[in-house]
Amino acid sequence: MDAAAERPRMTVDSMIEKYVQLRDRKKAMEDQFKLTIKPYSDALERLEGFMLEAMNQSGLKSMKSAHGTAYQAIRTSAKVTDWPAALGYIREHEAWDLLEARISKLALQELTETTKDVVPGVETSSEVVVNVRRANDVKSLSTANKE
Repeated sequence: MDAAAERPRMTVDSMIEKYVQLRDRKKAMEDQFKLTIKPYSDALERLEGFMLEAMNQSGLKSMKSAHGTAYQAIRTSAKVTDWPAALGYIREHEAWDLLEARISKLALQELTETTKDVVPGVETSSEVVVNVRRANDVKSLSTANKE
C-alpha cells in the first residue's frame, strides 16, 4: 500500500491544527520535564560543590568510597570577545588549529545566492521540509470545516 492510502483523510486545516496541538503538547511535556528534573540537577550541583570543598580542604584530587569515586577535572571553555584581535594572532602565528573546520551555512548560502560561486572543497545539500506557523488569531478560526 502506498503512503497516501495509509494516511487518514484529513483536511489541510485539520492536519495543521493537529500538528500545532502535538507540537504544543510536546513543548509542554519538555517544559514539565525540565521542571521535574530541576530539583535533582540542583541537588547534584550542591553535592558536587560539597565534594569539591571536601577535596580542597583535604588536599585531595579524588575521593573513593564503596559507591564510586569522585574526582576533580578541569572543564575549559573559550569565547572570542574580539574577533579581529584573535584572527590577527592566528594569522601572525599561523595558528590555524585554533579555528574549527566548518563553514557558516548562512554565509555560504548568501554567497551562493548572490554570486552563484561554488566554493571549492565544500559540498552542500538542501532538502524540502515542512514548517508550520501558528495562525495569529486561532480563536477566530471556524471549526465548522473540520472532519
